[in-house]
Amino acid sequence: MEEVKTVFQIPEDNIETLQAKINKLNKTAVKLNCNPITCNIIKEEIREIKEEGKQIKYIKFIHIEVKGESPIISGWEFLGTIQHEKTGNILRILPGNENIDLTYYYNIAPICDHCNTKRRRKDTYLIQSESGEIKQIGKSCLKDFLGHANPQQIASYMEYLLNLEDHIQEELSFKDGNNKTYIPTIEFLNFAAEFILQYGFMSKSKFQELTEQGINSAIPTANRVLNAMFPMPRVEPEIKEKDITEKAITLSEKALQWARNELEARNNQYLHNLKISVAGEFISFRNTGFAASLIPAYQREVEKIEFQKKEKELKAKSNFYGNIKDKIEKELTLQKVFTFETDFGLCHIYKFVDVEGNIFVWKTSKYIAKEEGEAVKVKGTIKEHNEYRGEKQTVLTRCKII
Repeated sequence: MEEVKTVFQIPEDNIETLQAKINKLNKTAVKLNCNPITCNIIKEEIREIKEEGKQIKYIKFIHIEVKGESPIISGWEFLGTIQHEKTGNILRILPGNENIDLTYYYNIAPICDHCNTKRRRKDTYLIQSESGEIKQIGKSCLKDFLGHANPQQIASYMEYLLNLEDHIQEELSFKDGNNKTYIPTIEFLNFAAEFILQYGFMSKSKFQELTEQGINSAIPTANRVLNAMFPMPRVEPEIKEKDITEKAITLSEKALQWARNELEARNNQYLHNLKISVAGEFISFRNTGFAASLIPAYQREVEKIEFQKKEKELKAKSNFYGNIKDKIEKELTLQKVFTFETDFGLCHIYKFVDVEGNIFVWKTSKYIAKEEGEAVKVKGTIKEHNEYRGEKQTVLTRCKII
């Protein structure tokens, strides 16, 4: 059985609501002969809550860890849910199954492999036998594989395990009659971009990892955005719509254009899910984690393109310098440092560039305390002229930094 666990930071007043949700799920767990979902308090903290025009308040937040297990019933194990969207499918796969190739299901119709009927279904389910066979099953046919009279209960229980945070956070976040569960994509991304520019990005998985290590970190970016867009009563949001800068708006617009027109998912399940999640004018609550990660994914792509562009320019400019065995003393800029382990200890490869764009490489066990981008004066001997991936390099030896 695969354990699924999620950590929440919840206002003290909402603990009873959470426990009621867990108790309801555990009634299903008992009927399915599954281990119950557990809820353990990790720590408590007091936060300062500022309300505009009012006195500062201090509210207790409870850090809790919720755990559950995906059961094996009648020899079949639940892998995850296929969420069928107009633009393609989003795969929500339980932890521990990341190495299974599921690209076949990226655009598959909502058909059931058991009854072979194709009809309008919001979700279908992937199950795997002990022999490794995978089937796509509709909700009503689950009972034939998982051995239970109520397939709706099975599907509901599995779905909650898979999306504990989304289901619980949705119930806790949208209070006082605000039941909006679809959000304009560009509005969500504008908030996400502003949060990321100000505070950096925090994924749900990274937050989970840090929490398990006992490290107190900011809540996931997607949660911060939702808290800002749909604040709880009497809680001042971190960022308001009027606080969103032009820089953030431009970033979110470019990221969305990239995702819709240029992003190629290929065999990458995350990129596929990301592309599908922001393909429409609105995003559902359950897809906000993917949507928030669009901004850093786009930023990485921009950095990659810029790096490749600079690399290409340097390759075009670089020529061999001097003659073999010449001694040189030259002002260079440290461009890149590569370090790796060998049988004889650590080896460092220092890559330099001069003002003409010529590349110099020095391979040594010596460590030099210089930063990439820093100008240095190098004294050494030309060992050879070499060409690496189309780039002309002058290889140095017996160097000193002076």
